[in-house]
Amino acid sequence: MENEKFQHAVLDKLETLTNEVCGLKSDVSGMKDQVSGIDLRLGKMEVSVSHIQEQTAGLLEFRSETKGILENLAKTKVAISAILGDHEVQIRKNR
Repeated sequence: MENEKFQHAVLDKLETLTNEVCGLKSDVSGMKDQVSGIDLRLGKMEVSVSHIQEQTAGLLEFRSETKGILENLAKTKVAISAILGDHEVQIRKNR
């Protein structure tokens, strides 16, 4: 009789452990789905960051070109003012 109680207790514990393992498998499966979703979102973010980097590079190039053009215009203005005189430049600018 004592042996039967022991076997029953072992079987109950085994059933409990089996149920817990099934629960863990379910939890792990859910976590795998979440990780897959995170991987997908991460991939989209990497693409977005790549586009932002490309746009930033383009803007930096545009900034450098524009800065060079403005520096040339400033030098040209100084040269024109030296040739015509500041007074003449102000008169022509106000027309």
